[in-house]
Amino acid sequence: IIIHLFVDKCLGWEGLCVEPQKQYHSELETKRSCKLVPMCLTSEKTAMMIGGLPKHRGAGMSIKPLPPSKILPEGGSWERVNCAP
Repeated sequence: IIIHLFVDKCLGWEGLCVEPQKQYHSELETKRSCKLVPMCLTSEKTAMMIGGLPKHRGAGMSIKPLPPSKILPEGGSWERVNCAP
């Protein structure tokens, strides 16, 4: 976050922050000078799932297409996000 502070405050940057995860939106809006784009970027409009598995199941974050059932898998911290070009 230190480099972001330098770029925002010292260089006066006012670009876009592309962040689909809701958990980061509040902090981006209050601590950064960028305009928040609350979605992911893809070649076509679609819904994806972002998140990961608990540590005891391998952990790690990823973004994947939403299953055809549109139901998020159990046993992880998955969140549905909208994506657009």
